[in-house]
Amino acid sequence: MLKVIRRELDPANEYFIQPMSDIHIGNAAFDERAFIRDLKRARELNARLLFIGDVFDMLLPKDAKRFKPTVLADWLVGKDDVINPPINKAFDLLKDYADLIDMISIGNHEESVVQ
Repeated sequence: MLKVIRRELDPANEYFIQPMSDIHIGNAAFDERAFIRDLKRARELNARLLFIGDVFDMLLPKDAKRFKPTVLADWLVGKDDVINPPINKAFDLLKDYADLIDMISIGNHEESVVQ
């Protein structure tokens, strides 16, 4: 279900929007330090955050075409559950920025898990 929240912006003020996509939390290439740096910068600017898909990597062993054990972040290697830990990590990383988040949409990586 899509939830739409409309905001009235004062044209006399300056607003910053920080779109973010293809973060791929759970992937070995996810750069957590850079992600945190970007979140902190958004806080400094009071920027509105828009997450435009593929927040999570969600390449699962059942996806034989694309999954390789080397795609997993170190903290997922050897775990039976590779879905909940990235969600928990995202929560931990984003909870202090919830007031800045205007949108989180799913991408093809999340869509493959939802199906």
